[in-house]
Amino acid sequence: IYTLLDKSNNEFALHPELTPTIARMIAQKQGIKRPMKWYAIPDCYRYEAPQSGRLRQFAQFNLDLLGTETITSDAEVITVLVEILKAFGFTKNDVFIRISNRKVIESFLDYLVISDKKEIAKLIDKYDKLSPEGFQEALAEIIGAKKTQEIISFLKVKNLSDIKFDLDDNGKQGLKELNKLFSKLKAFGVVDFCKLDLSIMRGFDYYTGTIFEAYDTNKKFRALAGGGRYNNLVDFLGGEPCPGIGFGMGDVI
Repeated sequence: IYTLLDKSNNEFALHPELTPTIARMIAQKQGIKRPMKWYAIPDCYRYEAPQSGRLRQFAQFNLDLLGTETITSDAEVITVLVEILKAFGFTKNDVFIRISNRKVIESFLDYLVISDKKEIAKLIDKYDKLSPEGFQEALAEIIGAKKTQEIISFLKVKNLSDIKFDLDDNGKQGLKELNKLFSKLKAFGVVDFCKLDLSIMRGFDYYTGTIFEAYDTNKKFRALAGGGRYNNLVDFLGGEPCPGIGFGMGDVI
């Protein structure tokens, strides 16, 4: 987060992305009619070294659907993202949506009895950025060769029917949600744009279920958009429980 001091030595922050701000607004404004569909195009800021595809200041299109936790809602939000990409002139040959579920991933890491899941999650998030050898070596240094091979096998799964791992109840629920989500996406006519990808982690800790990212098919650029389901963020910020799902799309490539 980009934090600064004003002339009175008061500390303030420039918002890095809008989802927590929307959740905080919902937490403070009780009685808002639900479900609520919201979009905004704010300027956002992040304190890091500028690099290709990531600047300190950027405009971001945000879309959120709050007050419902149905898989139909997840499919609706992903469908909106696909329709936006299609409106830009992209086809399924140009872009695709990678989809996963945090419940499945976290259940699998529990199955492997991994103590520092955050550290492993950060590595998994770099799965496409590291060479296969580099990824394997980095994992093996932390959890050993056997568990490393199991994670690599897990990340290579491309079909829901091929998930044969011993998942707990939470993981089984996530798998059920993925199956239902792909069925809904098929009914909405956008499943040809969508692919299962268990290597998606997304950096924010508040995601609780469906997570997704949009990429160009050659993966020449960073994610074009990304988001997911966050069912506990509003009550974490002091409001009544209000599940939500949304995504952000920046203006920098």
